[in-house]
Amino acid sequence: MPHLPLTDREAPLGYLARRLEPLGLLTELDVGALAGVCQAWAQYREATEFMIKHGSVYRTPGGILMQAPQVSIARAALAAYMKGCAEFGLSPQSRTHIKVQPAGEDDEDDLLDKLDGPRSVRR
Repeated sequence: MPHLPLTDREAPLGYLARRLEPLGLLTELDVGALAGVCQAWAQYREATEFMIKHGSVYRTPGGILMQAPQVSIARAALAAYMKGCAEFGLSPQSRTHIKVQPAGEDDEDDLLDKLDGPRSVRR
Protein backbone atom coordinates (compact mmCIF):
# COMPACT_ATOMS: atom_id res chain seq x y z
CA MET A 1 0.00 0.00 0.00
CA PRO A 2 1.45 3.42 -0.93
CA HIS A 3 1.91 5.82 1.94
CA LEU A 4 1.53 9.59 2.15
CA PRO A 5 4.88 11.15 3.05
CA LEU A 6 4.54 12.56 6.54
CA THR A 7 7.65 14.68 6.93
CA ASP A 8 7.73 16.72 3.72
CA ARG A 9 5.14 19.49 3.98
CA GLU A 10 4.97 19.96 0.20
CA ALA A 11 4.68 16.28 -0.69
CA PRO A 12 0.94 15.83 0.00
CA LEU A 13 -0.04 18.30 -2.74
CA GLY A 14 1.76 16.44 -5.50
CA TYR A 15 0.94 13.04 -4.05
CA LEU A 16 -2.79 13.74 -3.98
CA ALA A 17 -2.89 15.65 -7.27
CA ARG A 18 -1.20 12.79 -9.17
CA ARG A 19 -3.83 10.38 -7.89
CA LEU A 20 -6.95 12.55 -8.11
CA GLU A 21 -6.49 14.10 -11.56
CA PRO A 22 -6.55 10.85 -13.60
CA LEU A 23 -9.77 9.88 -11.82
CA GLY A 24 -11.42 13.13 -12.83
CA LEU A 25 -11.65 14.24 -9.18
CA LEU A 26 -9.38 17.26 -9.58
CA THR A 27 -9.63 20.16 -11.99
CA GLU A 28 -7.96 23.57 -12.19
CA LEU A 29 -10.84 24.95 -10.14
CA ASP A 30 -10.04 22.58 -7.27
CA VAL A 31 -6.41 23.57 -6.76
CA GLY A 32 -7.21 26.06 -3.98
CA ALA A 33 -9.34 23.55 -2.12
CA LEU A 34 -6.65 20.89 -2.41
CA ALA A 35 -4.03 23.38 -1.22
CA GLY A 36 -6.23 24.02 1.83
CA VAL A 37 -6.38 20.29 2.54
CA CYS A 38 -2.60 20.10 2.33
CA GLN A 39 -2.19 23.18 4.55
CA ALA A 40 -4.40 21.54 7.18
CA TRP A 41 -2.21 18.42 6.94
CA ALA A 42 0.93 20.53 7.42
CA GLN A 43 -0.56 22.23 10.49
CA TYR A 44 -1.56 18.86 11.93
CA ARG A 45 1.92 17.44 11.36
CA GLU A 46 3.62 20.50 12.88
CA ALA A 47 1.46 20.40 16.01
CA THR A 48 1.89 16.63 16.31
CA GLU A 49 5.66 16.87 15.93
CA PHE A 50 5.72 19.52 18.68
CA MET A 51 3.74 17.26 21.02
CA ILE A 52 5.98 14.28 20.29
CA LYS A 53 8.99 16.38 21.21
CA HIS A 54 7.58 18.43 24.11
CA GLY A 55 4.47 16.60 25.29
CA SER A 56 0.82 17.61 25.26
CA VAL A 57 0.79 19.25 28.70
CA TYR A 58 3.00 21.77 30.43
CA ARG A 59 3.30 23.17 33.93
CA THR A 60 2.64 26.88 34.45
CA PRO A 61 4.95 28.96 36.66
CA GLY A 62 2.27 28.53 39.36
CA GLY A 63 2.56 24.74 39.15
CA ILE A 64 -0.74 24.07 37.33
CA LEU A 65 -0.76 21.49 34.54
CA MET A 66 -2.21 22.89 31.32
CA GLN A 67 -2.94 21.39 27.94
CA ALA A 68 -0.50 22.61 25.29
CA PRO A 69 -2.12 24.79 22.60
CA GLN A 70 -0.85 22.32 20.00
CA VAL A 71 -3.45 19.78 21.17
CA SER A 72 -6.26 22.08 20.03
CA ILE A 73 -4.35 23.07 16.91
CA ALA A 74 -3.82 19.43 15.95
CA ARG A 75 -7.46 18.55 16.64
CA ALA A 76 -8.80 21.45 14.54
CA ALA A 77 -6.31 20.85 11.72
CA LEU A 78 -7.12 17.14 11.56
CA ALA A 79 -10.85 17.92 11.46
CA ALA A 80 -10.27 20.40 8.60
CA TYR A 81 -8.09 17.86 6.79
CA MET A 82 -10.68 15.09 7.13
CA LYS A 83 -13.46 17.41 5.95
CA GLY A 84 -11.40 18.43 2.94
CA CYS A 85 -10.53 14.82 2.17
CA ALA A 86 -14.21 13.95 2.11
CA GLU A 87 -14.74 16.63 -0.55
CA PHE A 88 -12.27 14.81 -2.81
CA GLY A 89 -13.58 11.31 -2.09
CA LEU A 90 -10.62 10.34 0.06
CA SER A 91 -12.59 8.33 2.59
CA PRO A 92 -14.54 5.11 2.05
CA GLN A 93 -17.82 6.82 2.99
CA SER A 94 -17.31 9.81 0.70
CA ARG A 95 -16.34 7.59 -2.25
CA THR A 96 -19.81 6.03 -2.21
CA HIS A 97 -21.23 9.43 -3.29
CA ILE A 98 -18.80 10.19 -6.12
CA LYS A 99 -19.21 9.29 -9.78
CA VAL A 100 -15.77 9.16 -11.38
CA GLN A 101 -15.07 10.07 -15.00
CA PRO A 102 -11.39 9.47 -15.75
CA ALA A 103 -9.61 12.37 -17.44
CA GLY A 104 -8.94 12.02 -21.16
CA GLU A 105 -5.61 10.59 -22.18
CA ASP A 106 -5.12 13.34 -24.75
CA ASP A 107 -5.15 16.22 -22.24
CA GLU A 108 -2.35 18.60 -23.21
CA ASP A 109 -2.07 20.31 -19.86
CA ASP A 110 -0.76 18.52 -16.81
CA LEU A 111 -2.36 19.73 -13.59
CA LEU A 112 0.86 19.32 -11.62
CA ASP A 113 2.52 21.81 -13.96
CA LYS A 114 -0.33 24.24 -13.34
CA LEU A 115 0.17 23.93 -9.59
CA ASP A 116 3.69 25.30 -10.09
CA GLY A 117 2.48 28.15 -12.30
CA PRO A 118 2.53 28.73 -16.04
CA ARG A 119 5.57 27.53 -17.96
CA SER A 120 4.83 29.54 -21.09
CA VAL A 121 2.01 31.35 -22.78
CA ARG A 122 0.27 29.46 -25.56
CA ARG A 123 -1.25 31.23 -28.51
